[in-house]
Amino acid sequence: MRILRAVALASLFPGFVLGALAVSQALSVPGLPRYDALLVAMLAFQVGLLVTRVETPLEFGTIFGFHLMGVTLEMWKVAHGGWAYPEDAFSKVLDVPLYSGFMYASIGSFIFALGRHLDVRIAGWSRWAVPLGVFAYVNFWTNVWLPDLKPLICVLALAVFWRTRLYVMDRKVPILFVFPVLGVAVWMAENWGTLFGSWEYPRQLDGWTWVPEDKLGSWTVLCMVSAVIVARLLPSVQPSIQELDDPDQPVA
Repeated sequence: MRILRAVALASLFPGFVLGALAVSQALSVPGLPRYDALLVAMLAFQVGLLVTRVETPLEFGTIFGFHLMGVTLEMWKVAHGGWAYPEDAFSKVLDVPLYSGFMYASIGSFIFALGRHLDVRIAGWSRWAVPLGVFAYVNFWTNVWLPDLKPLICVLALAVFWRTRLYVMDRKVPILFVFPVLGVAVWMAENWGTLFGSWEYPRQLDGWTWVPEDKLGSWTVLCMVSAVIVARLLPSVQPSIQELDDPDQPVA
């Protein structure tokens, strides 16, 4: 029961984002472009979660950190033709609407909230986790003009996280299992977003099609980066995030 409650609370913001993308295609606010309405709605929902104490101030700040990382990456990718936001908006910067950063933030929000509500502990953490996360994030920027190193990053992730375990209510979960599961969930959410015309890939100009399956790798790596960031910020894992010799022992 506690797990279901935690998943429901963690899904509040991601669920709102997905719902807003769908509703905003069918309903409009007079005088306010769709992308601007989405930005206002997502900002208001975040403030509401903070005021009602569903989110902590640390979680609120972390989400806006993810938003900044996401929207700047969006600007870079859109500038290089990765995808496009075809509608006009007042809140567009370098052809990217500012609401888009909240789609990345919703990933971080889910991971952070789930870890907090389930009091997650970590064992077998590697000192190479943060350097790998930085390397993976930098690759998202450089792969527009250098070879994409995601296959190498995935191999390195196997080595770095092979012994890492999450302890959730006395249940032991390999963290390498978590990354692809989250990656598939985000890929499905991306298909949802493009289905409702929130943005579009070049292959979708003549009509909606499924987002290419190779994006699964990108989202899996991005979820890994998000998890590494959250692990460094989530208070409950700080006593256990140091390297432990035995990942098979529960962390107190």
